[in-house]
Formats: sequence, C-alpha cells, structure tokens
Amino acid sequence: VILSGTLDIMKVVVSQEGIWYILLQPIGAIVFFIASLAELERIPFDLPEADTELVAGWVTEYTGMGFGAVFLGIYIKLYALSGLFTAFFLGGWLGPSFLPPELWFLLKTFFVMTVMLIPRGTMPRIRIDLMIRA
Repeated sequence: VILSGTLDIMKVVVSQEGIWYILLQPIGAIVFFIASLAELERIPFDLPEADTELVAGWVTEYTGMGFGAVFLGIYIKLYALSGLFTAFFLGGWLGPSFLPPELWFLLKTFFVMTVMLIPRGTMPRIRIDLMIRA
C-alpha cells in the first residue's frame, strides 16, 4: 500500500510491473506469510487443533457435512490468502507474455499454497507450554 499509494488491489498489481514488492519489502512479505499461517491455524500455530488436545480441538463439535464445510472453508481461506500474497508481493497476474495472465496468477498462487502447506510435513509442533510462555 505504501509503495503503490493505493488500496486498490488492481493498482497495486499494476504498480509492480517493473519489480515485485517481495524484492522491495521482504520483511513485509515474511510478516504477511507468517500471519497467514497463523490465520489458517497451520503448524506451528495450530494449537486449537493440536494432537495434544481432545481429538481435533474445536472441530470435534462438527460431524458429517458440517465437518466437511469447516475444512472446505479452511482451504478456501488458504487459496484466498495465497491469492492476496500473490497480488501484494509477486506481481499478481503480471508475467511473461507466453502465458495468459489468468494462468500466470494461478501458477503463482499454487506455488504460494504449496509453500504454505510444506511446514505441516517438515516442522514439529511446538508444545503448548512453550507457546504460552513465549
């Protein structure tokens, strides 16, 4: 927002035509990425549904379609936050001319989604007492 001078996402993307904001604002990109992981309750911020909790944390109260709807909502939020990261820091749909802009945006978004999903298999869960103390 500061670099582009506007809150309009389309204008933010267009203002990244020369250089992506992830190169100009790496700390902002890291903070946005970590905040997205926390919002999605992904490892290491998954205390509400940690294995040490009863069954699956707050999701225990849902069954059947409600359970499926909760997880569908979480993955929709994952796609939305990945799309916002792509728009704010990776130039959105701007890219080489040999790919259509829609495909370029989807490729960047799926790359960000993959990077957001990697910690689940590679990072250990932080113990609850350590997270509360920190």
